[in-house]
Amino acid sequence: NLIPISMPTRDIVEIDTDVALQLALTNHPNLVRQSLNIVIREKELFVAQNGLLPQLDFESLYRLNGLGENLGDALEQMATAAYSDWQLGASFSVPLGRRQAFANVRTAEMKVSRERVLFEQETLTRAHDLGDVLRKIRLDHEQYREANLRLQAAEKWLQGPRIRYLNPLPNDDRQNLLLQYINDYL
Repeated sequence: NLIPISMPTRDIVEIDTDVALQLALTNHPNLVRQSLNIVIREKELFVAQNGLLPQLDFESLYRLNGLGENLGDALEQMATAAYSDWQLGASFSVPLGRRQAFANVRTAEMKVSRERVLFEQETLTRAHDLGDVLRKIRLDHEQYREANLRLQAAEKWLQGPRIRYLNPLPNDDRQNLLLQYINDYL
């Protein structure tokens, strides 16, 4: 059994629609997921744009060689660093035409714009859902208020037949007034 501690309020609670909309848009899981999808697609666009840039790579190598006839001699030569190799280099490349890189950038841009449109659509959907809920709350409260007024009017009307039933007029031979009064009362 549910036993309320305090009586529920019968007045409509005014909801600040701007605050409610802001909370709904920041906390809805679909919108959070969609905003993360936008961030992911923006990172993919950044990677695709890097494919258009020329590439410069630096390379380096340093190693120790042990060339002895047995393992002990080889380890001893490595420890002295007498036979070491080193190498430095740079590699610069620019792809010719870059059609694949441009296609990747265009694809990534389209994905970003698609995710943003989906985010806007989801935002509008959530805003309309919130509006529907608030409208339903107001409609339900109006129906409750109207039903309460009808109940009060019925209670007032019921007092008249109750008085007539409890205090009937003298009996008339043409009809049974008590039967009519009980019929009205019921």
